[in-house]
Amino acid sequence: MRNLFLSLAFVLSSFLNAQTIQEADISIPILVYDNSGNPNSSRLLYCGIDSLATDSIDTFLGKYWLYCPWDLPGFETDCIPYDHFEAVLDPPIEPDPLSFIFGTWKDFRQGVIPYSGIKTYKIACLAYEAATAVYISWDFPEGVSGVIQDGLNGLIFTYQLPDSGSFSHPALI
Repeated sequence: MRNLFLSLAFVLSSFLNAQTIQEADISIPILVYDNSGNPNSSRLLYCGIDSLATDSIDTFLGKYWLYCPWDLPGFETDCIPYDHFEAVLDPPIEPDPLSFIFGTWKDFRQGVIPYSGIKTYKIACLAYEAATAVYISWDFPEGVSGVIQDGLNGLIFTYQLPDSGSFSHPALI
């Protein structure tokens, strides 16, 4: 009986580990970094479109929750120290769409190719204390355009993103 249990556990474990990550139909790398000069002061994020994606976490596309990307003042957690760099995409889903506590490094949304429409992605970033600037750089595939704006619907800044380049604004730090 013990061998049967171990065999079932091995088969189940093998099945879970064998799940393959599928490439999204359109995957756009976005590099977020600061100028602190510290190691690990950048993060490569991926956003895009896939016909099977949802606004939730799609593990088959490599989307996973990152638990507690940084400490919140006044709360003790087992998270990484405060003075570090982290950037995440904040998907518009549970547990709290207004919170940056949860995030992911990949955020693909549902859309059939060819796609025509607007998808909004929210980037949250915490820079090193020594940083004086945060930069966002991109290289869009042909036919993709973008706009970056502050979290106040463009009250502080709105910037049309050309095909490729980088952007920085004092409000990002």
